[in-house]
Amino acid sequence: MGELNLSSHTAPMLLLPSTYTSHIPQLASLLTHCVQKGSSVNFMLPFTEPEAEEYWKQFEQEVQDEKRFLWAVKGGDEVVGCVMLVPVWQPNGKHRADVGKLLVREDWRRRGIARDLMNALELKAKELGRTTLVLDTDTDSPAAKLYPALGWTELGTIPNFHTRPEGGPLAPATWFYKLLA
Repeated sequence: MGELNLSSHTAPMLLLPSTYTSHIPQLASLLTHCVQKGSSVNFMLPFTEPEAEEYWKQFEQEVQDEKRFLWAVKGGDEVVGCVMLVPVWQPNGKHRADVGKLLVREDWRRRGIARDLMNALELKAKELGRTTLVLDTDTDSPAAKLYPALGWTELGTIPNFHTRPEGGPLAPATWFYKLLA
């Protein structure tokens, strides 16, 4: 894991149960922006901020119960990036966690934000004893190139896995994992 690059943004902040709800409007704005710019993160166009707010609201209890962890990075007063760590709940998977919703506003990309978010997530995963992390991404997305650069191992690609936000033919997703020491 590398050092944080704070030249243009804040350090990733873990959204605590006491602060999560107040960040939902900014998280919704970020998610809406990313989907409208073509990020394939489970939603279809047209996609609105009220829909995005409902998405984030569903996790309030899980954040409160520390069953889901979310980090945000701010650029100025707005959230410009986020990522989630979801520890596996099954008794035989107490060493695993899923990574979800690594999002960075298009105009804030290539500034180290995604790397900083993933580094913060990995530190928390280690703290929780979660040594095997898993994620998937659109095979043709910039993220598919980012994860190997961050030390993730490509597991494989599933064809016809999802539909991109704008519709069209089914698209492939690539799965990655990372073993933390």
